[in-house]
Amino acid sequence: MSYRGGRGYRSNPVPVPDEDLLKGVGDVVCKIPIPTLTVEDSEVVEVDDVHPVASYTWLDKPKPTIVVPGSPPVWRERSLPFVVEKDNVVAFVDQNGNRVPDYPLLPLVAAVTHMEPDFAFSSVEFVTDRNTLRKLLRWIRGREMDPSVKDFRFNVELVGKTLLFTRHETKTVEISNRGYGLGFEKAVTREPPAAGSREKLGGVGHHRIVRYTLEGLDLLVRFELDACLPDEQQAKRPTDLTELLARLDRVGLSETAPASSTSTSAPAPATKPKSKPVEHMHGIDIVPAGTLVPQSRTIELVTCSSKFVSTFSWAENYPQLFLSQTAHHFLGLHNFGTFSKIEKRTLQSLTAGRIGEEQQGDLKRLGKALRVIYDRVVEEGPGVLLSLACVGQVLTLRKRTDGKHALPDDLLAAFSGV
Repeated sequence: MSYRGGRGYRSNPVPVPDEDLLKGVGDVVCKIPIPTLTVEDSEVVEVDDVHPVASYTWLDKPKPTIVVPGSPPVWRERSLPFVVEKDNVVAFVDQNGNRVPDYPLLPLVAAVTHMEPDFAFSSVEFVTDRNTLRKLLRWIRGREMDPSVKDFRFNVELVGKTLLFTRHETKTVEISNRGYGLGFEKAVTREPPAAGSREKLGGVGHHRIVRYTLEGLDLLVRFELDACLPDEQQAKRPTDLTELLARLDRVGLSETAPASSTSTSAPAPATKPKSKPVEHMHGIDIVPAGTLVPQSRTIELVTCSSKFVSTFSWAENYPQLFLSQTAHHFLGLHNFGTFSKIEKRTLQSLTAGRIGEEQQGDLKRLGKALRVIYDRVVEEGPGVLLSLACVGQVLTLRKRTDGKHALPDDLLAAFSGV
């Protein structure tokens, strides 16, 4: 049994009731078939032009506040064995949807706009969370191959030539008490170099946005990053987050503070902002601090009971690395919380070996599914509110009746090229 932890969690667990999966969803537009492969399909899934665009770290504050680019926890070697307690916290299922329920994609746009003010959103074909792509992969594999497949839904909107995929979860937090993943992450990571007080400030989850082409499709993908390898050179020192947050508190910003639709400056990662230390976008405070770490240092942390390591699901775990192009996979093996071994692999070695080879077909079919979805949504036209819902292993494109757009109007305009 494997478990992937997440830095975003809260103590004092409180059960949260599930919402209706199909709330606000109307008539079926069409059924999306599971793609098949033909002899014309190449054997290797093509991923090109991988480029980290932005990142951010959530702070646990009453008003939505992100540190951009923020910094992920840093890996630290531990002497083995070591022991961690079993998890018993309320963990985020979707932190972005929890903190910004009206516009879960807003932090993504805020971080990208802050770091790359001239980023051409209109040139991207898909904006999505990695989580959504993984759900589509599970649908492709089917319940016979993956008994853990559950019904799911995400919202879809075409703006210009870009499809915006917005997560829709029946709950955005849940009690995490099934494994040792969160304890493992705490035990094997430390705070970023110049943000040593981040725990006191409430850092609760680091998110990263990468751009790449998958089977010729241009994707902007957000995901939660567990950790990164340490920077041995330490050539640049991140901005002092403590001072910036103190300045934020001094100006006494309230929930009703004016919000600008675009960033006013774009300081390079790991340098001190030149003027305005705190920016705002539609109710989100943006604190410039941290470092956009290189893709080569990114790590996915996973745990597994030593008893079940022989049945560890690479069909589930390899795509998690692949779809975010995370460079390293560290698997902690334990016996009831006593960790005795950490297996370290790289995405490159996994892709070149049997594990990567076995996943090529499903990933190829994912690319074909995305192309079919894109074409069907384009037929409906821009601005039409839609959802993709998978119920009983049947994926359907449906009209949406809730009237909620993916982003505020001025930000949607950026995707239209206006």
